[in-house]
Amino acid sequence: LPPTLSKEQRLMKRVMDVVLATAMLILASPIMLLLAVLIPLTSRGPALYRQERLGLNGKPFMLYKFRSMVQDAEKLTGPVLATEDDPRITLLGRWMRATRLDELPQLFNVLKGDMSLVGPRPERAFFVEQFKEELPEYTYRMMVKPGITGLAQLMAKYTTTAQDKLRYDLMYVRNYSIVLDLKILFQTMLVVLRREQAEGVRTRSKDQERLLRELLKGQSEMAVGREK
Repeated sequence: LPPTLSKEQRLMKRVMDVVLATAMLILASPIMLLLAVLIPLTSRGPALYRQERLGLNGKPFMLYKFRSMVQDAEKLTGPVLATEDDPRITLLGRWMRATRLDELPQLFNVLKGDMSLVGPRPERAFFVEQFKEELPEYTYRMMVKPGITGLAQLMAKYTTTAQDKLRYDLMYVRNYSIVLDLKILFQTMLVVLRREQAEGVRTRSKDQERLLRELLKGQSEMAVGREK
């Protein structure tokens, strides 16, 4: 059966999302106001960027971000996934990506109910269709709300294949708990504070390795339980 969350888990997750997202917006408001001024001053175009993504059960929604690339970055190329050292990324945008500050407007997506703080990253329909051809189970990751951060964002990097990222996403859903969400949020904060890199974790910390071992152990125990 496709992995999913129970009604109780969805309710608890939603309560945590609203409480923490509200608190984070209040704390981050000075930084967000500063970026709203700096982005248009350092590169042509608006500060905010909107893009359609697929959310829970494949329902489209508009995702908000601070613009980290030049305006109309895909005007000539069409949909293209970002790469390491992408020339379309602005100087300020590279710093925002390194600190994950470009994702702050998605806190409004969380309050609206389109997203959760933790979950698989939402993708565009163009790429979802491509991934589904190669990975039929790719739609399973849309059985839960997409997140601002997630297990795949902690454990993977841009060179990680879509198949391996999918494994992390499904591992998260199968092992879901409020405690797991809090652990992922804490690890994400450490990555931001350390500014390890702009495009995903290159070297996992000891805490991240420990978290991954816990999840793998949980997967094994669940498999044994099903066999019995």
